[in-house]
Amino acid sequence: MYRIYLAATFLLATTSLAGAQSAPGFAAGNVVVRAAFADITPLNGSSHVDGIGGTVGVTSGVQPELDISYFLTDHLAVQLIATATRHEISANNTALTSLLGSKIDLASTYVLPPAIVAQYHVAPHSALDPYVGAGVDFLFPFDTQDNKVALGGAQVVQKVGVSNAIGPTFNLGLNYNISGPWFLNVDYKQIVDQVTARVHTVLGLVKARDQLDPSVFSVGIAYRF
Repeated sequence: MYRIYLAATFLLATTSLAGAQSAPGFAAGNVVVRAAFADITPLNGSSHVDGIGGTVGVTSGVQPELDISYFLTDHLAVQLIATATRHEISANNTALTSLLGSKIDLASTYVLPPAIVAQYHVAPHSALDPYVGAGVDFLFPFDTQDNKVALGGAQVVQKVGVSNAIGPTFNLGLNYNISGPWFLNVDYKQIVDQVTARVHTVLGLVKARDQLDPSVFSVGIAYRF
């Protein structure tokens, strides 16, 4: 949750300063392209594994991110975000702990989470420009690699599939005008979604559900056209 506090602190601390600063900012019709590094951390708020109990674990990942924004008005922009991250999926503390251990490494997968976010910019004509936003995120797992969990030479887990997901996205951020069309950007997004992993085992199909809710904290450089 520290990312939420950090982003909120940026927003509150700079809103009063933004109006006092004077520098080239944003205006209707501007296109802004940003390159950043994003830390995507699933919160794994609640999860359940059918039949054998336990919880689902999904690791975090850091990857490059690219996004593009279009300013409909001086204050209102629409942003499209694209990145891809790799995550490890595990089942933890299940009824099979005595046989397979407390952590069962099920699979690894890449995730493409494109998002569309509407943002309100507090001070678009100033050097410091805080903004808030909301939108929708689409989660598409791909290239899922099964870990082929085995016991005594027998393959227990045969195949793992991960569902797509869709959920709301909430956004806080700050732009700082470095010089001319160049900006430093700090951005926080909280995504709310649930995914289901379908685990095919020698005993049949097991479903593992996870309230994934990834938080995305990124820092990058933006250029205004």
